Amino acid sequence: VFDEGRPRELHLDRGIAAANLEAWRHPGPSVAEDLPGGWKRLAACRHFATDAREVTGAFTYRPDPVRFEILISIEGTGQFNGQKFAAGDVWLIPRGSEGIELRGDSLRLLRTYVPA
Repeated sequence: VFDEGRPRELHLDRGIAAANLEAWRHPGPSVAEDLPGGWKRLAACRHFATDAREVTGAFTYRPDPVRFEILISIEGTGQFNGQKFAAGDVWLIPRGSEGIELRGDSLRLLRTYVPA
C-alpha cells in the first residue's frame, strides 16, 4: 500500500481495507521436535519437511524407501560411502536407496523431502 517515490495520492484506507491479512498469517517460529533415529524436526508443512541430525563417528543412514530426499552437510567434514565431503555438499537420495555409510566428526546434516 506504499508507492515508493511516486508523486501521487495514496489511498491507504482503501488498501488496508482490501488487504486480507488472515490469509497470510504465519504460525510463528517452529519448535524442534525429537524424531526417531536422532533426528529433530525443524520445520514441516504440506510442501516439505526439514530435519537435522548431528553425527560423530560412524552412522548408517537408512533413507525412507518410498521418497526422494535431499541430504545436506551444513557443518564438518567426513566420508559419504567412502568419498570425502565437506560442509556445503548436497546429495539427492533417490527413492529406494539402500543404507548410506557416513563417517565424520561433529557433522551437522539436514534432510528435506516432500511428506506423504
